[in-house]
Amino acid sequence: MKKVYLLPVLLVFACLVFAEKAAVFPSYSTPAQIAVDDHHIYIVEEATISVHSLKDFKLEKKFGRMGEGPQEFKSKPSINVQSDVILVNSAARVSFFSKDGIFLKEVNHIVSGRQFVPLGKQFIGYNLMMGKNGKRYSTVNFYDSKFRKIKEVCRKESIVQSGKGWKLFSKTYLKFLTCDNKIFTAGDIDFIIDVFDANGEKLFSINQAYERIKFSAEHAKKVLDYYKFRPSTRPDYEWWKKNIHFPDRFPAIRSFIADHDTHTIYVRTYKQVEKKSEFFVFAADGKHIKTVLLPIAQSAAALSYPYMRDSAPYYIKNAKLYQLILDENTETYELHVTGINE
Repeated sequence: MKKVYLLPVLLVFACLVFAEKAAVFPSYSTPAQIAVDDHHIYIVEEATISVHSLKDFKLEKKFGRMGEGPQEFKSKPSINVQSDVILVNSAARVSFFSKDGIFLKEVNHIVSGRQFVPLGKQFIGYNLMMGKNGKRYSTVNFYDSKFRKIKEVCRKESIVQSGKGWKLFSKTYLKFLTCDNKIFTAGDIDFIIDVFDANGEKLFSINQAYERIKFSAEHAKKVLDYYKFRPSTRPDYEWWKKNIHFPDRFPAIRSFIADHDTHTIYVRTYKQVEKKSEFFVFAADGKHIKTVLLPIAQSAAALSYPYMRDSAPYYIKNAKLYQLILDENTETYELHVTGINE
C-alpha cells in the first residue's frame, strides 16, 4: 500500500486565463447546483432540473417536481451527469433520465445517504450507521443496481457535537468522489485523501503537508452576523452569541471536485487570497500538479451558512470553472466561465 507524501507548496498561481460573463439566466431565483457536459448545462433549482444548450445557453428542457410519483422527487434533488444518463439523487430514491430529460426509471431505496455515483456496473454511495461499539460512522460503500449494499470501502467515525451550546465544524463526515475509475475519500480535519481501485482495494494515500487556517475574530463575526440578521434566529441572537463555540482552526479540506476531462482532482481549502479560494490540483495517480487561486463567488441564498454552504453553484470541466453568480443590481443570475491554466 503506497503513500504519496507531498511537500508544502512554495508557489501559488493566480491561474486566470480569462473570466467572462457567458450568459444571463433571468428566470432563476435560487439555483442550488450546476453541472456541465460536452453539449449542455444542467441547473437544479428547488425540485426542477433545467437543461440549457452549451452552445447558445437556450433552455431546451425542464423536468422534475416535488412529490411521490414517477418523475417526482421526495426532497430537493442533486444530479450526477454521466455520458449517457442523468442520475437524480433525492431522499430514498434515485431517478434516471436520458440526457435530453426523458424519464427512464427510478429505484427506491432505504439507504440514508443521498449521493450515488456509478462505477462500472455498480454504484458508490455514502451512508451513516451505528457500530456495535455504539459509535456512529459515515461509510462509503459499493451498491448493486437496486442500491443494496455489497461491500464497504471505508469508514470514518462521525463525530457529533455534545455538551452545552453549538460547536462550529463539530460534525465530521467522509467525502467521496470517483475519477479515472478510482474512488477518492477524504475527511475534513486533516489533509489526507485515501484512494481505492474499482474493487475497493486501497491503492495509496495523498498526505498533503498543510497548515490549517486560524479561525480569527473576523471569521467569528461573520458567523454571528448570520445569526443576528437571519429572521429565524434573530430573536435568539443573544443565546447564540453566548453559546456558540468557535474552533481554533478551520478543517483542512473544505470540498473537492473531479475534472473528468483532465483526470484531475481539485481540492478546496478555507484559505482565501483577495477573494480567491485556494485549490490543490492532483492527478488521478496522486501526483500534485499545482496549487491555484480561483474566484469562487459567495452564495446569494438566504440561508447560506458561513464557511459551510456559502459558495455560489460551481462546476469544473476541461480546466474551466463554471459558476452561477447573482448580479445584485439586476437580480438575475449570470453564468461566468473562468479558464484555468494548465
